[in-house]
Amino acid sequence: MSSEIRRISLGVDWLDLALLGCVPRGNWLLVTGEPGVGKSVLTIQAAGANVDAMPVVYVSTETRFFDVVRQARQF
Repeated sequence: MSSEIRRISLGVDWLDLALLGCVPRGNWLLVTGEPGVGKSVLTIQAAGANVDAMPVVYVSTETRFFDVVRQARQF
C-alpha cells in the first residue's frame, strides 16, 4: 500500500503553494476571515476548478444562494 498523499490543486497557484502542494485528497478545507478579504471569490474559483475532479461542497452562512450563483457565473 502506498503512503503517498494524493493532493488536489485548488486552481489557485499561490494557494496550492501555501498548502505545500495542494489539498490532501479526502480532506476538508475551511476558509475564514474578515468581511471583504475575498473568501467567496477564492472558494468559488477553487470549486469551479475542481467541480469535474471531485465532489465540491460550498457552505456560506452569510450569502444567499442566488448571490453565490450570480458571483460564480462571473468566472
